[in-house]
Amino acid sequence: MVELKLALPDHFLEEEVRDGYTVSKEMKEVWAVELDLLAEFMRVCDRHGIVYYADAGTILGAVRHKGFIPWDDDIDVMMMRDQYDKLQKIGPEEFRHPYFFQTQWTDPGTLRGHAQLRNSMTTGIRRSEEKWHFRFNQGIFLDIFPIDGVPDDNALFEIQLEKAEMLLRKAKQSAKLGDRYVSDSSNPVKGAVKALCHSLLTGPAKFLDKSNTYYREYEAVVSEYSHASTERVAKFFEVPRSEKNRRRRVWKRSYFDSVVRLPFEMLEIPVPGGYEGILEQFYGDWRTPVRGSATHGGMIFDTSRSYREYFAAKGIV
Repeated sequence: MVELKLALPDHFLEEEVRDGYTVSKEMKEVWAVELDLLAEFMRVCDRHGIVYYADAGTILGAVRHKGFIPWDDDIDVMMMRDQYDKLQKIGPEEFRHPYFFQTQWTDPGTLRGHAQLRNSMTTGIRRSEEKWHFRFNQGIFLDIFPIDGVPDDNALFEIQLEKAEMLLRKAKQSAKLGDRYVSDSSNPVKGAVKALCHSLLTGPAKFLDKSNTYYREYEAVVSEYSHASTERVAKFFEVPRSEKNRRRRVWKRSYFDSVVRLPFEMLEIPVPGGYEGILEQFYGDWRTPVRGSATHGGMIFDTSRSYREYFAAKGIV
């Protein structure tokens, strides 16, 4: 496993049964890398007075398990847009190798709609994205989500959602001309031809790549309403169009009026004071553990080899 700044408790990396679920040594090593990322993230944010909160399964893990949900594989944090903008300004300088602060502006082609803090000496590739051979950093990561104000008028909210979805989709399509090249690994011959054509056209094609323009417009749309002036807030990149699912992910701004710090493994993490409302909306009956699947639906993890080494071993440069 890579060397970490964070001091781990004795025996932390050993296989363990939690709530009847066996957490393997390999997953413990992934957790260790993610906890190290969290500790570094908190160090930088606390130094600069940036307010942040645990998010999603990390809230549930802190409240119910005092750490990871045993079958979870990631850590999520969130912050209001003004705090997120502040982090974007200081992040590239504050996070030094092997930590990498990743956004569209620091690593073109990512186009996530949010930021990630990566450990560049590890591998954390979504299985659904492996065949695309993205060029951006794909080390094990911590997700960092911006929270934006949601207009109180539902009709305006629909318009905002449609604009945001359209702009993010256009950004991803346009980026295929430049850094977000998608390879075709299903057919070796076709893939080789595509790779050659892309290589020959990379220079000229980049002039046609308007992904940054679309992404800048996307960020302007989702941040159009200040969280301080609306009664509702949301993480726009993942707000679903179905009304049923949307209710799970659009929250009262008042949930964030206070903060409590709760244990998370060997660390403590800030959690929104209204965490019960968030958990009830998102999970329903959250107090009783129900074994689920990993958040990302399958990951390729390697805690001792970088994503570059992983791809090189597969003959992908």
